[in-house]
Amino acid sequence: MKRAMAFVLSVLGLYPVFAARATEALPFKLNSRSLQTEIQKFRGEGRERLAYEILLDNFHAKPLKFTSLQIRLMKEGREVFSEEVRGPVLNERFSSVQESYHKPQDPVLPPGGAGVFFLWVDLPEKLGKVDAVRTGFRVEEQGRPDTAMTLEGPAVSVSSQAPREIAPPLRGERWWTPNGPGNGSIHRRILIPLSGQLYAPERYAVDWIKLGEDGKNYAGDPKSNASYHAYGQEILSVAAGRVVAVKDGIPENVPNAKEMAVAIDLETIGGNHVIVDIGGGLYAFYAHLQPGKIRVKPGDSVAAGQVLGLLGNSGNSTEPHLHFHLIDRPDPLRGQGQPFVLSRFARWRGGVKLDAAEDPIGIAAKGKEVVQGQSYMNLELVDFE
Repeated sequence: MKRAMAFVLSVLGLYPVFAARATEALPFKLNSRSLQTEIQKFRGEGRERLAYEILLDNFHAKPLKFTSLQIRLMKEGREVFSEEVRGPVLNERFSSVQESYHKPQDPVLPPGGAGVFFLWVDLPEKLGKVDAVRTGFRVEEQGRPDTAMTLEGPAVSVSSQAPREIAPPLRGERWWTPNGPGNGSIHRRILIPLSGQLYAPERYAVDWIKLGEDGKNYAGDPKSNASYHAYGQEILSVAAGRVVAVKDGIPENVPNAKEMAVAIDLETIGGNHVIVDIGGGLYAFYAHLQPGKIRVKPGDSVAAGQVLGLLGNSGNSTEPHLHFHLIDRPDPLRGQGQPFVLSRFARWRGGVKLDAAEDPIGIAAKGKEVVQGQSYMNLELVDFE
């Protein structure tokens, strides 16, 4: 599997020129900005969390190296929590736009280079209200520690509004995600430049696959979609709303084949899919459905729990799974991904056993706990009612 099933389109060659907002410390001429002006806390695995990105441009004549990063949570102008990031953890959170977003990298920007810090903050328990997050950088000319200085990045507001609570989009036991909310998830680490704008549509996206009692994702012929436990499962609307887009008629892939059934572009990447306006400026996106099995059409009103279609393996997908995310526009890619929490699910305690290719081969988890109002996180195994 190698986590390759995710609904992802890498088009880094189209990375846009950022609007220059130079820092006050002009000797290094470093521009920084956030992709979001406001972010929301969400709860997952029992803790509140924040996810945001800092985009960087080096207008300096020499390569710049980041040696540490400080995250400060603010309340009414007062610092209430700080976290310093350095060493291997700093490398894990940085990517230049010319490299894979998923490999740890030295946080160095060449002259004219651009990069990204993907930041994920686990808030301390009982911290209380936070209204802003500030990010500072310790940066120097590469190879010259004597030039080190601290630069202040952009401040990002933290909304007091809770993330949207939704119903599960699936039923049944042993739903596992190889790609869910988490800073190391393939979804989290993808930025998509389109039409002169930069988006992180999959910031909180989830891929769901279903495991059997033996902890494997299929039984039988691995080249047959019907062998996969997830295949043909009913996809449910997570909230009441109105269908705004439907794509159907895309043939399904052979699982883990070298080539997809169709060329992957902006029209086919999500395969057969449905987009539902669930109100409040949020749109639910369901991807990779079976062709000819979608049960709604644009303009239909749907209720929470209503069947939208059947889970399949169409579009940019290596095996049958449901890709799901919330976004702030009725477009699967041209928008910013938004956090969500599920009304109720049962979380398995422990994890899933993986082989060298990161395919599930067993269940290590023992026991379950009922969870309400939390996000389903990366590599979690849960049951839905």
